[in-house]
Order: sequence, then C-alpha cells, then structure tokens
Amino acid sequence: MLSGIFQVRSGVPFTPTIGGDPLGTRGTLPFAFPDRVPGCDPVNANFKQDPRGPHYINTNCFQFPRPGYLGNSGRNSVVGPGLVNLDLSLTKNNPVMRISERFNIQFQAQFFNVLNRANFAPPLKAAQTNIFNQNGGPPLLGAGAITSTVTPSRQLQFALKVVW
Repeated sequence: MLSGIFQVRSGVPFTPTIGGDPLGTRGTLPFAFPDRVPGCDPVNANFKQDPRGPHYINTNCFQFPRPGYLGNSGRNSVVGPGLVNLDLSLTKNNPVMRISERFNIQFQAQFFNVLNRANFAPPLKAAQTNIFNQNGGPPLLGAGAITSTVTPSRQLQFALKVVW
C-alpha cells in the first residue's frame, strides 16, 4: 500500500522595520516602518544564490522615511517563502501461513521530504527584519537573512513489524 501527504502553503507575512525609536516617541513599540520604493519587488528572487548567504528581503526596495514622518510600507507587507513538502509511506504485508493464518510480517518504508526541498523559515526576528537602524544608516548586515528551515532534509525510515 502506498500513501502520502503533499503540503503546499503560501508564506507567512512579516513586517520590515526600522530598529529603535526613529521618531523619538518613546512608545512601547521600539520600531517604525520604512518607505517602500514604488515598482520594486521587496522579495529577493535569487535569495538562495546571494553571496552573503540567503537574504530574502531586497533591502534596495526600502528607504529611510523623511525625518518626523512614518514610513509607508505598513504591517505584514512582505510574504515569506512558501512551503512544499511530500511525505510517502510504503507498506507491504507478508502473511506467513506456515506459522499461523493470522501471522504476518509487515515491511514499512517511510520517506519524509521526498523532494528534498529546502523550506526556509521567514525572517521574523528583529535582527532579520530591521532594515535600518534608528539613525537611518545603510541597510543592516543581517537584514532579510534566513537562518533556518522549517522542515528537515530528506529522511528515510524502514521497519519490520510482526503481527500475530
């Protein structure tokens, strides 16, 4: 018997921010929103090939807002990487009539993440989503960096089960 689970999900939205308190409001939320450059895709399409490591956010699509003004990018304005995963299971029953009519040896093979696709976690930590510091310096080094995956690499598991 062959069975499987195929999952396809869109990414999780997240918010690019400016770290610190650039407006000087001394509020409880220590961040602000940057300005988004019109016509620019905030997602780095080739983020896996980035020589600095996987950087999902295209920091060139954001600017520091004018002093005293809020940025226009808004909350949850960028959608993180999606997820595609395929798990398969193969089961073969082998009845052994010489021992008993109910005696059965079952072989199981389970394959997790068969496609071996790297499903990256979205950049959600402040060090990953802060595009600028509170003084409007250039884009920060870790901005948009992806540091982990949400699924493990391909894994295989085999088992024998004796049923009597």
